[in-house]
Amino acid sequence: MILLAILAGGFALFYWGLRSHRKPENEKKAWTIILKISGIAIMAFMLVAIVTNAVQIARKVNELVSPDHYELPESTNSIDTVQQMLKLADENDRDQFRSMFSESYRNSDLFDDSVEEFFTYYPQGLSECQLQQTSSDAYTCELDGETYYINIRINQNDHNSENNGVTLFGIENDEAKQASTFSHGYMSIYCNIIPEPDTHRLIDGETMGYMFTPERELTQDDFTEFLSEGMTVSDITEHFGKPNSTKIMNDSRKAFYYSIDNDELGYPRYVCLECARGGKVFNCRVVGDHTRKDEYVIWRYDFNNMQ
Repeated sequence: MILLAILAGGFALFYWGLRSHRKPENEKKAWTIILKISGIAIMAFMLVAIVTNAVQIARKVNELVSPDHYELPESTNSIDTVQQMLKLADENDRDQFRSMFSESYRNSDLFDDSVEEFFTYYPQGLSECQLQQTSSDAYTCELDGETYYINIRINQNDHNSENNGVTLFGIENDEAKQASTFSHGYMSIYCNIIPEPDTHRLIDGETMGYMFTPERELTQDDFTEFLSEGMTVSDITEHFGKPNSTKIMNDSRKAFYYSIDNDELGYPRYVCLECARGGKVFNCRVVGDHTRKDEYVIWRYDFNNMQ
């Protein structure tokens, strides 16, 4: 309104100078010319200011309505995305599954290892079950009498296109959810599936669910000969099968326990594989039912040689 008022004032000066200049007695007087020039200058300046202001307003309006800038709720189409990702997981289409995540997550150092760990524990068939939405874009589904919890976050509003896409996709079952007391804030992908145990055992000083594997006979030497730097959970489970027990230690570590020959010591023994973010194995030790003096590390990642 102020700009329009000043523009009107400039026009009034120009009109006053123009009418005054037309009178014979004022034809040669300088003040009429000054009025016209002043009026034209004021109007020109105000027109530029009004146009500039209008452009800025238009840009702000465009930012509010443009899909590239308007902040859509994170839940928009998330159930469709969940169903699509579960379908890709069931089809073992890892390339397309990876492509669902934002470019910045796909380029992270731990992403590929995390994807491999995800597929190691993914329970086939979840794309066929009915999803039930809970709060905060979480979903549950029932498959073969077991409940699964699915979490997802989708970023679709960032000015940097590399940040747009799925930024979190995680699945847990009841056993894992009860064992997990932390958030997965740092993780872009996880699949924590702990099988419902046949029984419980005292392992490494804690009571854990235990899955019997009578068909499998492992020794300490089997792990000593197999382990090497850069090994992941996927490598271990592909070679030895799934562990007898699993413990979620904290937000960045898990422990997997394999029952081994007890060497006639009179009590069960286990190989404990400790894994860091992305499923990287960094420690392997022999443990019993509780802390014993004859327990020891049989392999450990050499952190001194990290590049």
